[in-house]
Amino acid sequence: MRILRDTGGFIQRDPSLEKILVEQDAACECPVCDFPISGNLSYTCGENSNSGGYTGSIDYDSDVGTYTQYFGGANTFVVIEMSLYCVREVGIESETGWYLRIFFGTGDGCSFSTNPDGDQYVKITDCPSGPEGFYSFTLTDPGPTGGTADIDVTIDPCPEPTGACCSSYGVCDDDVTEAGCAGTWYGQDTTCMDDVTGACCLGGSCFDVPEFVCTSILGGTFLGQCTDCDHESC
Repeated sequence: MRILRDTGGFIQRDPSLEKILVEQDAACECPVCDFPISGNLSYTCGENSNSGGYTGSIDYDSDVGTYTQYFGGANTFVVIEMSLYCVREVGIESETGWYLRIFFGTGDGCSFSTNPDGDQYVKITDCPSGPEGFYSFTLTDPGPTGGTADIDVTIDPCPEPTGACCSSYGVCDDDVTEAGCAGTWYGQDTTCMDDVTGACCLGGSCFDVPEFVCTSILGGTFLGQCTDCDHESC
C-alpha cells in the first residue's frame, strides 16, 4: 500500500499517515471470489407491472456480474447489473467497507439504480465484516414515467475454493476442496490435466511433469496423473 500526499506538484509518500491506514486496512478483508447472490424484484413502469426472482453471482475479481431476467411477454425483459466494491484505503471513499451498486433497465423503457443522482455505490457493511447478508432497496425511475421498483439481494459467503486432488496413487480428481482432499491438494483453480504431475517416459528416461507437457511438448509417454518416477520404470 502506498500512502501519498501532494506537495505542490510532487507526489510523495507520507509516513505520518501510514500507521493508522495500515491498521484500518488490516481490519478489512477483501476476498476475491464469486459471491453467490439471489433475490427478487418488482417494478411498475407506466401502466406495466412485473415481478420475478433472479440468481447468479458477483465476480469480485472483475467487480461486476450481469444477469438477464425475463418476466414474459414482449418488451418486459429486465437486465440486472450489480457491482461489488471493497474499499480498504482511506481516500478512495469516505470510509473503508463494502459497497454495492445495482442498476437495471426494462423493456418498458424504465431504468433504476441505487443512486441515480450521484455515486451509484451504496455502503452495505463496515469492516471487518464481509458483504454477506440480505439487502433491500426501493428505487425510482428519474425519467418521465416515474416508475418505482423494489429489489432485494442476498449475498452468500464465498464458496470454498476447489482444485486438483491426488486422492491415492494414480488417481486424480478435479474440483475438490482442500478439506475434502484425502491426499495431496494442488491449490485453488488447479486441474489434473494442467497442474498435476505424473511419470513421463522419454527415450528411456523418466520425468515428473504434467500430462500436457509430457505428451504435447516432450512427445513422451505419460504413465498417469499422480504417478512418479520413484515408483515407475521406463
